[in-house]
Amino acid sequence: MSISVALVEDNDDLRMSMKNLLKRSPRLRVVADYADAESTLADIARHKPDVVLMDVKLPKMDGVECVRVLKGLMPTVVIIMLTVHDDNDSLFNSILAGADGFLLKDTVPSRLVEAIEEVSHGGSPMTPQIARRIVQRFRKSDPVPADMENLTPREREVLEELALGNRYKEISDRLGISLDGIRFHIRGVYQKLHVHSRTEAVLKYALAFRRSQKGNVAHAIHRSFLTLQPAPDSLITEIAMPYKAWFQCINPECGATYPLNSIVYQCERCQSLLEVKHDTQALAQRSAAAWMKLFEDRYKSNEWPYGSGVWGKKEWILPQIDNNNIVSLYEGGTNLFWAERFSKVIGLKDLWIKLCGNTHSGSFKDLGMTVLVSQVKQMISEGAPIKAVACASTGDTSAALATYCAAAGIQSIVLLPRGKISLAQLVQPISNGALVLYLDTDFDGCMKLVQEITKDPTLYLANSMNSLRVEGQKTVGIEIVQQFDWEAPDVIIIPGGNLGNVSALGKGLMMMKDLGLIAKLPRIAVAQAQRANPLYRSYLRNFEVFEPIEAQKTLASAIQIGNPVSFQKAVRTLKQFNGIVEQASEEELADAAALGDRTGMFNCPHTGVALAVLLKLLKAGKIDKAERVVVISTAHGLKFVEMKVKYHKGELDFPARHANQPLELPARLDAVKDALHKSLESRSEFQA
Repeated sequence: MSISVALVEDNDDLRMSMKNLLKRSPRLRVVADYADAESTLADIARHKPDVVLMDVKLPKMDGVECVRVLKGLMPTVVIIMLTVHDDNDSLFNSILAGADGFLLKDTVPSRLVEAIEEVSHGGSPMTPQIARRIVQRFRKSDPVPADMENLTPREREVLEELALGNRYKEISDRLGISLDGIRFHIRGVYQKLHVHSRTEAVLKYALAFRRSQKGNVAHAIHRSFLTLQPAPDSLITEIAMPYKAWFQCINPECGATYPLNSIVYQCERCQSLLEVKHDTQALAQRSAAAWMKLFEDRYKSNEWPYGSGVWGKKEWILPQIDNNNIVSLYEGGTNLFWAERFSKVIGLKDLWIKLCGNTHSGSFKDLGMTVLVSQVKQMISEGAPIKAVACASTGDTSAALATYCAAAGIQSIVLLPRGKISLAQLVQPISNGALVLYLDTDFDGCMKLVQEITKDPTLYLANSMNSLRVEGQKTVGIEIVQQFDWEAPDVIIIPGGNLGNVSALGKGLMMMKDLGLIAKLPRIAVAQAQRANPLYRSYLRNFEVFEPIEAQKTLASAIQIGNPVSFQKAVRTLKQFNGIVEQASEEELADAAALGDRTGMFNCPHTGVALAVLLKLLKAGKIDKAERVVVISTAHGLKFVEMKVKYHKGELDFPARHANQPLELPARLDAVKDALHKSLESRSEFQA
C-alpha cells in the first residue's frame, strides 16, 4: 500500500520539484500541495494524508505555528519539517510544536523518500547534522552531569558519538582513534556506567543530562528521536526506536530480568526458564489498525529486512537490533493451504494447513533461527566473545542453525543422535559447514551435553531453552491470523516435541489479543507421538505431575523427545488457551500423513501426528465439524522420504491403508492397456 503525502512549500519551483521527485517512488502518492499555512489548514483534512512535508518559513503564519494548529486538528498526522535554516530556534520550536522529523532541504533525494517511509512507520528521521546540534548545544554550555564524572574526556567523546548514532568506523574517523581504541573506550564506558549495551549507555547519557539540566536536553532528545512520552528515569527507553525487549524469568515469584545481549539461558537466581518480554505499554501507543496496516505494507515486500515474515514484525520481535546485523533468508510468508479434499474426506468444513516447511531449510525452525543468529551477530559486533553457536537436535534445528550461521559467517556446532534422524537432515548441516558431532545417544543425551559445553561463554546455545528462538517462531500464529484477514481460527493443532513451538504459538496470539488485533483466542491442541508423549501423560493428570520418559523410536523422529525443556511454558500456554493434548500411534500417524498426501500435500511424519490427532478429536466430538481448524505442518516431506518409501513398500510394522505401489510391467502396449483398465476400475475414493 502507498503512503499519501501532502506538501507545504511557498517556493513554487521547489514545491513542483519535490512533487515530481516523490512521484518517482512507487510507494509514495502526493495527494495535495499548498503554498501557505492558511490554505493548508482550510483544505488538508479532506485529503487525510499519512505524512506532511512542511517548510519552516512560510508567509504570514509560519510552519511551526501551522504544525501546532494542524496537530490539534489531526492529532495522528505525522509531519517532517524541511528547512534551509539549521538554527537551533527552528529546530527546537518545531520539536516542541509536535513535528515528527526535521531535515535540511539539502538532504539527498533518496534520504527524503526514506524519511517519509520511516516516519509513516513510527520513526523520527533526522540528519546527523541536526542530531549533532542537539548534543553539542548542551555539552558546550552546561557542566558534566555527576553520572558522567567517572568517564574520561575521551570516553565522554566516544559516548556522545554513540548518542549521535555514528558507527564505530565513523567515530574512528572523526576522533582519529583506531577501531581497537574505540572498542577499548566503549568497554570502559560500559564498565563505569554499569551497562551492557550501546542502547543502555546512550540512554543513561540522555537521562543524566535530564537530571542535571531540569529536563531540557532529555526533552529535546526524546522529542527528536521518539514518538512516545518520556519514560521515568528507572526505565530504559530505546533511542531511535520507541520499543524495547529484555529477558525475564518466567517464575512469577522471581521475575529477574537480563539484557538481551547477556549470555544467559536460565534464571541465574532461581534456575527457571527465561522469556523475552516486550514493553506492551509502548507498543500499545500504536493502534491495532495501525499495526495491521504496517504489517500488511511490509508483507512479502522487497524492503530489507521487512519483507521477511519474521522481520516484518520487527517491533514485536527484537526492536533494538541493528538492521545491519539481521541475518535473514526471507523466512516466513508460507502458504496457508486450504485442504479442501482432505476436509471432505474427514467431514470437516473448514480445514487449513500452515505449510511451515516451505522455507529455506525446510522447517519452521528457520523462523526462530533468524532471530537467534541475528542477535548473536549483534552481540559479536558489540564485543561478545562468542566463537560458535551450538545446538542439540533431532534434525530440523541443526539444519536451520547451520544454514543461518553459514549465511552470517559464524561457525555452527551440532550434536546429533546417531541413527535417529533422516539422511536428508544429516546432510544439511554437513553441507552448510557445521561441525557435526554424531553421538551414540538420543536427543535428551545430546541436550545434556550441549548444555554442559555452552557453559563456556564462547559457545552460544541455540536450543529452544534459549527464548530468542521463540520470538521468531511466535510469528506463525500472527501470520495465520493475518492470512485470515485478521481473524483468529477456532482451533490450531501443532505437533509437540521439545514444546518451544507451543509456547511460541501462544505468545504471538496473546500479543495480538493484548494489543487489540484480535478479540478471541483459538484453542490450541498439541499432538504427540505415542512413543514420545510426556506432555500427554501429564495432561491426563491435569498437569499436576510431570515425569520425563525415555522416548521410544518413532517415525516422527523430530519430536522423539522424552524430557522437553519447554514443558513449563507449554503448560502455561495450554491453560491460557483452553488447550488439549492428544497422542497418535505409529500406524495412525503414518496413515494420516499418507491420506494427506493423497489429497495434494506432501507431509512430514510430524504433520502426520497432527492430522491423526485431528481425526481423533473430530471423532470424539472435541472439535466441531463447523469450526475453522488450522494444522501446523512443521517440516517438508522431502526431508523424510525414507519413511514414505517404507510405508508404500509395506516395510513398516503395520498394514499401510493408503499404500500406493508402482506397477511393474513389460514394455508392451497390450500389457499397459490391460493394467490401466484393471487399475482405474478398481480405484475408488479413499476413506479416512
